[in-house]
Amino acid sequence: GASCCAVVPEPLLLDLPPPIGFEVDRGWCAITVVQATGLAASGVSPLEAAAGLRTALHEADTPSRALCLTGSPVRLLIRADRLAFAVAALVRRGFTVSLGDPAAVSRCLAPLPRPPSGISAAEACGGEFRKSVGVWSLRRREYPMGTAPEEHEEGRGPLRLQSSSGLYVEVRIPRSGGAADGILAHASCGGFASITVGGNEQRLISVRDQTIGFQPPRGEHRGRSARFNEEDRYWVEVTHPLRHDDVSCMEAWLRLNEQDVRFVALELQAQEPAGAGGRGATAGAPRRAGCWIFAGEHFARVTGLARGEGMVASTCCGSLAELERARGNGAGGCLGAGLIREELLRHYDAVQGVIEAPGRLRATRRAWRDLGDVGDIYYDAATGIGGDILVEGQWVIQTNTDGVVDRWRILEWGFNPFGQSKRSGRSQARSSSSGSSSPGWYPEAGAASAAPALGSPSAASPGAVAASATARGSPSPRQLSTPPQPAQAS
Repeated sequence: GASCCAVVPEPLLLDLPPPIGFEVDRGWCAITVVQATGLAASGVSPLEAAAGLRTALHEADTPSRALCLTGSPVRLLIRADRLAFAVAALVRRGFTVSLGDPAAVSRCLAPLPRPPSGISAAEACGGEFRKSVGVWSLRRREYPMGTAPEEHEEGRGPLRLQSSSGLYVEVRIPRSGGAADGILAHASCGGFASITVGGNEQRLISVRDQTIGFQPPRGEHRGRSARFNEEDRYWVEVTHPLRHDDVSCMEAWLRLNEQDVRFVALELQAQEPAGAGGRGATAGAPRRAGCWIFAGEHFARVTGLARGEGMVASTCCGSLAELERARGNGAGGCLGAGLIREELLRHYDAVQGVIEAPGRLRATRRAWRDLGDVGDIYYDAATGIGGDILVEGQWVIQTNTDGVVDRWRILEWGFNPFGQSKRSGRSQARSSSSGSSSPGWYPEAGAASAAPALGSPSAASPGAVAASATARGSPSPRQLSTPPQPAQAS
């Protein structure tokens, strides 16, 4: 007999039960897919592109239903429990996938397990992770592997700071960062890292949970086989696992720090617009994410929109160039492509620099700006350049010159890079117990951090756990119990 199928948002079924005789099939997510890069230009028909799309989903063992297969973009229903596999498979084949819903992005890129409360990533992962902790400069990169390498002089290429708390920051600013084409080459990022031992060969696998990045997510946490040469101070990573349908990459990093250094690791939890009366962002404002690390005399900071916000962080594809082509070919045409660059320039920032003196930071490189060889003062507590910074309990409260307030949660506190900033009693007690000498700003080699461990927000700071989940793009318990996803009634 004949049958019909209706697709409705799942919350609708709470108020409007399906007609008698209909069966409800829950657990589907709607995604928007733009055909693979270059297919339109090569004359491939929409149906042929749709066939390639279905092949990718079949290889990912993902059931799907088509809402619209003609033209571009394509609308599909994907089983929620296979969403991550489907998105990763489509991105590897060059498709651009728009999830459009923060809960779906969180479901696709679930945060990696964090170390238990009171334990750092270095303690949880063991000695192999400690090898990755430090200040690193990219010397050589092959992308794809086997092609002409990208090479940099020591200390002149992209910079990576890896803290023992697990937090990392990479500043990747192209030399032509201000040019039109250079905007799409920005690749600064930050998040949490771990190292595991896997495979029959017991090789080290470095996995990074990117919570903030200038480039769009690829729909999966990328693993890389890692090898450390402590004698030559090198760290080499190669894409793992190597797939026939994927683009492989090799990177060789050189350690810059000669000895152990002390770290400060901060994670952005909330931002208050100028004039806001309460904690957190105002209603309707996009959620933001950020990572800020100090290591010895170096610092690096990356900020931008959180997962699921805007166009870059809510779309999975291979690169900004692919995202721009997809937006240019879809609704809005060239206007859509221009909005991506506007979003980057308005909401994303990356900066690296050095600590010149207590409470005085000099930026040596910054996104969207040419700082020359001398750089520019990024923060000066004495003159007020860069705003005001207050260390309060397990928080760093930064009031910018435009009145916007950033609240950073302290994950690791080895010294005070902000000089003689006002501190609460809890902060003073923590520094005293760690043996820090006044003013306690400069990183003494080998000293232990007195900061709270990753995942242990202060009991005196109510809402810290909720703020952490929101900043990392994780859905609330209510979202998990009633996800805003389509259901099928047939």
